[in-house]
Amino acid sequence: MSEEILKALMQLFAIIAKQDSEEFEGERLYVENFLKKQVQPKDVDLYISLFDEKIQEARKKSSRRANRKLTSVTDSVSVLKICMRINKTLDHRQKVISTIQLLEMVSLRKMGKQRMDIILTVADVFNIDLKEFDKFNQLIFPQDDTFEEDVDFLIIDDKHSERPNHIRQKGLNGRIVILRNISSELFIVRYTGSHDLILNGLPFETGSCAVFNPGSSIKTPVGKPIYFSDVFEHFSQGADKMAISFIADKISYKFDKGNFGIQNLSIHEQQNSLIAIMGASGSGKSTLLNIMAGNYRPHSGSIRINGIDLYDNPDELEGVIGLIPQDDLLIENLSVFENLFFNARFCFKNKSKEEITELVNETLKSLDLYQIKDLAVGNSLNKLISGGQRKRLNIALELIREPSILFVDEPTSGLSSLDSENVMDLLRRLSLTGKLIFVVIH
Repeated sequence: MSEEILKALMQLFAIIAKQDSEEFEGERLYVENFLKKQVQPKDVDLYISLFDEKIQEARKKSSRRANRKLTSVTDSVSVLKICMRINKTLDHRQKVISTIQLLEMVSLRKMGKQRMDIILTVADVFNIDLKEFDKFNQLIFPQDDTFEEDVDFLIIDDKHSERPNHIRQKGLNGRIVILRNISSELFIVRYTGSHDLILNGLPFETGSCAVFNPGSSIKTPVGKPIYFSDVFEHFSQGADKMAISFIADKISYKFDKGNFGIQNLSIHEQQNSLIAIMGASGSGKSTLLNIMAGNYRPHSGSIRINGIDLYDNPDELEGVIGLIPQDDLLIENLSVFENLFFNARFCFKNKSKEEITELVNETLKSLDLYQIKDLAVGNSLNKLISGGQRKRLNIALELIREPSILFVDEPTSGLSSLDSENVMDLLRRLSLTGKLIFVVIH
């Protein structure tokens, strides 16, 4: 996280910590542990001192105010300003994680009305759906077992159950609960019990929450480890997804001057994969991408998708492939929404205007672009949206058609390190939804 975001979070933590309470030691320890995961050890004291400073300021203001309701209103206004300041900097996943962290901190003691009101303000500014917020609340403050019926929760414990969202881990003390948040495509895990669990090689404290990323694993003192692939497979059960088999068999391609650009290359990949094509400038990366996307026909060899030849029977594969070139495809005078809307009108001639509008809004929300939907995209000289937002919008132009195979040429070219990380993270998440994605990386 950037310095600006961390400072803003320290202010939010401090404002929420002082609500309904005059004791802050538990909250301070939580913030300190949070910082140890975010910054270098030498920087922890810098940010924790900011938290302490804001707590002291809050104490002084509260002591000068006889009207506690006025204090709450003032705090709500402060929270509103802080959230609006960092709203454009955070992507949707970071907003979800930050909201859960605020709930987790206040779980150290009884949730009061003022604390809940403040966090609801944060969620509202972050454009987090109220139903999703209720699920975050259920995860951290389980009132009963009703969430066991919710398909977005996976419960792992030692109990016998016929419920489809249950896995038995024989001998496990307590329970592990994993929440799937669809809008951010995150899996949040929480453990309540007395066993010493290990999450990705580090101790996983009881009562705490963590993001369960691809490649993650939880080791318990009993039974086999719980892997991300197991969790993902569980949530994917019953999903109507097309199986993809992409086979490039001994393909070769010659340029006009007769020299080989690609020679005797074979590739065999399936869905749920993100494949990087790497090499120096001029090594043929973009050429290979265009061959696999069907734009260039190889001089020898074949490419088959689910057994269908890409070049001999292209009509049978219509809509299966999406290509995102390196060049920008946006119209600078149109807004973010309009660029995607008019593109969708060409793609879906049988859909009504209302259906396309709904589809465009859902796509923008999934790529964390909804809040800037009315901004004109501008150009390289008159930037009205960031480079990362432009790239995500270019991805949306193809993604809205729901192709099963996506070819992306140099998606991080010209982007900052943060924007590059966010774009690659987006592609990784898309691959986990059943897509096969090839990416050229310089």
